[in-house]
Amino acid sequence: MNHKVLVIRSSIKSDGGFSGQLVDNFLKQLKEVNPEASVAVRDLHAQPIPHLNAVTMDALFGGDASSIEAAAALKLSNELIEEIQEADRVVIGLPRYNFGAPSILHTWVDYIVRGGVTFTYVDGAPVGLLDDKPVHVLNASGGIYSQGTDTLAGWLSQTLGFVGLNSVEFIYAEGLGMGEESLAAGLAAANLKIQHSIAALGERPCPSLATAVGR
Repeated sequence: MNHKVLVIRSSIKSDGGFSGQLVDNFLKQLKEVNPEASVAVRDLHAQPIPHLNAVTMDALFGGDASSIEAAAALKLSNELIEEIQEADRVVIGLPRYNFGAPSILHTWVDYIVRGGVTFTYVDGAPVGLLDDKPVHVLNASGGIYSQGTDTLAGWLSQTLGFVGLNSVEFIYAEGLGMGEESLAAGLAAANLKIQHSIAALGERPCPSLATAVGR
């Protein structure tokens, strides 16, 4: 069975950082259960997306797209949206910078949230226009956030749901900046949860999460 996976990498580190490691592990395990899966990668550090300005934002929301700058923004937005539409599954590598998402991920979001294209309003309520599909967010953090209100997860889940992507799973690698022991435990817990997520596809038994105490 062919399976199209869209990977969004948002680390500003050239080696992908810890979030990149999580993405690599997820893809490795996914390939083990589905060798025919095809992977398309959008690396937001290697392929930077220009921040919106008044001209490009106007173009994305149905305004004047006659200038070279506006036309380029509209073309790129259409490409990014098409990448999502064509995928069966989306994997987002998400480091946490100063409690939030990298600015390059914010920019990606700005290009995919478009009135009349990825969302609309019906009787005053927003309706997402993208086909729902599993979205796995692999979050690497120096501190620990999953045990309380996570504003980053709330923002991204709300934004993705706004355009129709409601099946969002967050996998946390936490405490990575709190010493070597915490770093090892955080990565191990995240990788175990990745195994559990892959196993949930029904291709192999679910591993026990008992070793992920406190995560």
